Amino acid sequence: MKRVPLASLLSMICALALLPTIGAAQQPETLGTVRQKYLNQKVVLIGHVSAILHDQAGQPVVSGWNLGTEAAGRYSADMKGYLPATFKGQTATVIAIQLHDLQKQGKVNALGESISEDDIVNPYIDFVVRFDNDIIAMTLTFPSNIFHDVKLASDQNAIAQEMAAKLPGVVGKSFYACGFTRLYRTDTTLEELLGTYRIVKQLSNVPFLVPLKVTAAKYDETANAVILKVKLPDGREALSVASGSQLTEKDSSFFQRISGYLTSEFPKKFTPQEIAAIKKQSVFRGMSMNALYYSLGLPESENDWGRGGKQFVYTDRLMVYLNNLSSII
Repeated sequence: MKRVPLASLLSMICALALLPTIGAAQQPETLGTVRQKYLNQKVVLIGHVSAILHDQAGQPVVSGWNLGTEAAGRYSADMKGYLPATFKGQTATVIAIQLHDLQKQGKVNALGESISEDDIVNPYIDFVVRFDNDIIAMTLTFPSNIFHDVKLASDQNAIAQEMAAKLPGVVGKSFYACGFTRLYRTDTTLEELLGTYRIVKQLSNVPFLVPLKVTAAKYDETANAVILKVKLPDGREALSVASGSQLTEKDSSFFQRISGYLTSEFPKKFTPQEIAAIKKQSVFRGMSMNALYYSLGLPESENDWGRGGKQFVYTDRLMVYLNNLSSII
């Protein structure tokens, strides 16, 4: 049984419905390319504040980050010394990117050629930074996951400038809800919007593919997040959030990047029958897989169902079967 992550597939689904093609996958990074990109550079800490861990003073901390110390040119993490949440959004200098102790390194490859540590693909690394007050912090990660924790200060400044110039023009524009949309009550805090338990304040009974006008828009540079307030047809207001890598998708327009779990355009690739089903949050035989996503969202799990087909499991009582052409049967 295979879990289907909502956040990681959202951009792909929107692209399938709204764009003609999807960009090529990124090449895996080596330790050398990561060092070339980040070492000695200024970065902004954009990681998430933990909903569970606290420091010794009972204050919230940044997930995955610990205080660090240096000895003989190598850095070690204090596993009980968590980095306080007040450091989120601050700028630091990357002072080391070292292989973690658990990362195994071969001396030669299968051809007998020497392997340098810089040639290791997507290694397990310690990413070490120093803040202006000389506090050292470090996180254990893979090159492919660094973007969740830090952003180059130069890139962050560019995002802030873009948001200042373009975000005011979003007010008055309309976005659309669908099966993977997540809207939240207007009493939801920013920490709750970005936290694990935000589902508690999620709004229900949201109409699909009906224009939702933006009444307010804000960019929080510390959280690297865009918050939109939209008005529903029945007069209710709700919040939407887009954060992190969503704001820098290279193949997406500005409106797509800041739309969060809303969709920035009315989908034109669906048939009239599919549009009607999405609005009713229902399905029918022959409905495409992408229209199914817009109607019901992503399944809790999916299974292979023989003959090249799939079984999408939404609940114990709701299962949808698709053929190898990705249409409902």
